[in-house]
Amino acid sequence: MPKNKNIQSNYSFDISKGLIVFSIFYFYVAVVGAKELCKENHAAYDFGSGTTKLVIAEVDTCEKRIIRILTEKRLAIALNENLEMSPQNQISKEILNGALPELKKWSYELVLHKVKKKFAIATAVYRKANNGRDIIKYLENNLHISIRLISQDEEAQLGYWAVRSQGLSDKKNLIVWDIGGGSMQFYRLNPEGKGLSFKGDLASVSFKNKILKDLYFIKQGERSSPNPLGPWKAERAIRIAQNHALLNVPEDFKNKKYATWVGIGGVLSQSVQKQADPGKDHFSEGQLYFTLKHRAVLPDTELAGDYRATDISNLALVLGYMRALQIQEVLTRSVSLGQGLIFRNLFP
Repeated sequence: MPKNKNIQSNYSFDISKGLIVFSIFYFYVAVVGAKELCKENHAAYDFGSGTTKLVIAEVDTCEKRIIRILTEKRLAIALNENLEMSPQNQISKEILNGALPELKKWSYELVLHKVKKKFAIATAVYRKANNGRDIIKYLENNLHISIRLISQDEEAQLGYWAVRSQGLSDKKNLIVWDIGGGSMQFYRLNPEGKGLSFKGDLASVSFKNKILKDLYFIKQGERSSPNPLGPWKAERAIRIAQNHALLNVPEDFKNKKYATWVGIGGVLSQSVQKQADPGKDHFSEGQLYFTLKHRAVLPDTELAGDYRATDISNLALVLGYMRALQIQEVLTRSVSLGQGLIFRNLFP
C-alpha cells in the first residue's frame, strides 16, 4: 500500500507540473499573440513642392509608436519651379504626367507590405496654385488615393510630430525647422504646452529665384540656376536671407540660446547636411560658412543630383537665418512629414 501511495503522489505531482508548464506556455502565446495584433503597416504620401514622397512603416497601435521604417520612396518633381514660371499661376498637368508612371508603381509597395492604413497630404505648391485642388483631384483619380490639402500650420505640426516619433521629447526647448521647395516652418511648444509656429514664404526654390531676380537682374524663366554664385553674390545672398529672417520671424523664435534646433526635410537634412558634413547629423554656423565659401565657385556641371540648381543657395538661405536668429548649431534628422502623419494618426 505505501508503494502505491507514492506512485499516486508522484503522478499527482507530475500533473501539477504539467498544468503549470501549460499555463505558462498559454500565457506566453497569449501575450505574444496580443502583441502581434497590435502590429500594423501604415503608409503616408507627401505631395510636396519639389519632391513627392512615400513612407511605409511598421507601427505598434497599442504602444503608439513607429517600430521601423519598411521603405521610403522619393521622386523629384519641380512643381514649385513650374508654378513660378506660369503666367496663370497654375501647375501644368504635363509635368505630372511624366511622373505618374513611377508614382503608380509605388502602389505595389502597399500591396507587398500589406498596408492596413494609408494617408496622403499635399502641401505648399498646391495651396498656392490657382488650380491646386483640381490637380489634387487629378492625382486622386490616377493613383486611387484620397489626398488632404493641409495648411502651413498643419505642415509645421507634422514636422514636429515626425521628430517626436524618434524619441526627441524635450518639449520646452525643442524647435523643429523644416524647409521645402515652397515654404518654411518653425514649430515649438511654449512652457504652457501651447504650439507656436512660424510660417515663412522664403524656401528653397523661391529663394533661388529671388537671387536670380535681385542679384542677376534676370527675368523669370530666362535662367533656372544661379550657379556659380561666386564670393560676392554669396555674401549678398546671405544678407538677403538674414534680413528676411529679422523682418519676418516673430520674437518667439529669436535669441533662443538654450533651444535645440532640429532640421528636417530635404533642404536641411539632405542638401545642407550632406554638403557641410555627410558623415554627421549636425552642422554649425561656422561650418556652413566655410562650406559655402568653397562651393560658391562651382558651376552646375560640377554639382550632382536633381537639386543642383538650389544646393548652393540653400547654404546661403540657412546661414542667413542662423545668423539672424543666433542659432549656433542645427541637429538634423532624416524624417519626413509622412512619418509625422503616420505617428500623429496613432493617437485618436
